Amino acid sequence: MASVFESDEALKAVFKSAIVEVVQERKDLVRDIFEEIIEDIAFSKAIAEGQQT
Repeated sequence: MASVFESDEALKAVFKSAIVEVVQERKDLVRDIFEEIIEDIAFSKAIAEGQQT
């Protein structure tokens, strides 16, 4: 299978660049993602505590 990138380092650089661009240009999207993660963690902890009592 032919590789589009010459090395793993080139692929890493592209991914890093894409992530930085998303964070800079779509702060609202990143904020929403983190809010969802925090809510999921809190919900999981509440379920675990409920199962123990």
